[in-house]
Amino acid sequence: WWLFTPHLNLAYELSTGPAEFDNLRYAVGVDANAEKRLTLALDVVGRFAPHADPISDHIVDIALGARVNVWRTLLLNANFQVPLNRNAGLRPDFIWTVGFQYGFGGG
Repeated sequence: WWLFTPHLNLAYELSTGPAEFDNLRYAVGVDANAEKRLTLALDVVGRFAPHADPISDHIVDIALGARVNVWRTLLLNANFQVPLNRNAGLRPDFIWTVGFQYGFGGG
């Protein structure tokens, strides 16, 4: 059975320089435990810069990810991110990452 966990992250970056470097960053999404060893994730990630150039003042991406428990505390992570508003800002068409995570010790 599936277990869903929603999450929301908000941050505001206040620059000590020009105001166009100030921005609001956010991520909203959900993690889903699909199986005992598999977790899937879906996030909308964005940045809003109220004083920036109108072309790049609000960029929004969608991120899809998966985490598999391979063995004991060894995890394999894979993520894929694509822009939702491709004409805003200078960004790649996609970003992918793959990594391993291992937990030592425990309690």
